[in-house]
Amino acid sequence: MSSYANKTTCSYELEDKNYQINFSIKRNKAKLNIEVPGKTRRFKNCKVRTDDAGKIIDCSTKNTDLVVLINHEGFKLTGGLMSPSLNLIKELSCHQ
Repeated sequence: MSSYANKTTCSYELEDKNYQINFSIKRNKAKLNIEVPGKTRRFKNCKVRTDDAGKIIDCSTKNTDLVVLINHEGFKLTGGLMSPSLNLIKELSCHQ
């Protein structure tokens, strides 16, 4: 799973529109940009940990909770996005 160091782009669908998430991981930190309706949110110093399901990227701050799970299913990169404060719980489709 060390291949996540390069920039990875994922997308999710909301109200028949596609939105993107871009992230890069270096060691146990990540930078993440997420499109939400009307704007792009940027997160630095996200915490990264690995478990049996894949990489967990936690970008939660004082005012926003945001967790992204990325995993490999064979040759496919998939994941999920959870952020009750942004009103998002979505499946992700990803590519590098």
